[in-house]
Amino acid sequence: MFHVLPGRCLLCDSRTNRQRNLCNPCEQDLPWLKSSCRLCAVPVHDHVSVCGRCLSEPPPFVSSHAGFAYSWPIDQLLHNFKDHADLPARRVLSELHVKSLGNSLAYDKPDVIVPVPLHRRKERERGFNQSFEVATQLAKLWHVPIDHNCKRLKLTSDQKLLTVNQRGLSVKDAFFTTGTYQGKHLIIVDDVIRRYDHYLAFC
Repeated sequence: MFHVLPGRCLLCDSRTNRQRNLCNPCEQDLPWLKSSCRLCAVPVHDHVSVCGRCLSEPPPFVSSHAGFAYSWPIDQLLHNFKDHADLPARRVLSELHVKSLGNSLAYDKPDVIVPVPLHRRKERERGFNQSFEVATQLAKLWHVPIDHNCKRLKLTSDQKLLTVNQRGLSVKDAFFTTGTYQGKHLIIVDDVIRRYDHYLAFC
């Protein structure tokens, strides 16, 4: 497509002169997370590798990665992608997530990628699972399989409207898997997470 028509920026509508529907200035102005806790991904100072909360209460996983703070314009691009099936936004967001990872897994690729599943009713209404779409791009990049064994059994409430305790109760027993993961290096992909008081995108 880009060989026939020039790309147009999804944010400022200018010609991008590149094979991405996002111009360089707008891409540079995105809310990139340049320094974050390697365990939970919340923003930290440059010289800090693990935040205070994770030092005192280590999470039950090895590491987290988030490309962006969930703020303008990433939140709008995600809204367009999830709620309006905006295909150019899907492509741009997937490419940005891959870019944000850089070479972080060049020598430690996962055995399998697990996209966080949607409830079948929600996926039927939306027409796709946004986490699976991003996971597909990562699977192509690393040449690793996507796991399809994880299912969502409960139709949960919008997590953004709930407190931390309410979110824990909401997702209790919401997921089920027939997969066997012992001894495997997994990457779980979701579009937005909340860690403490921070909303983060592409995790």
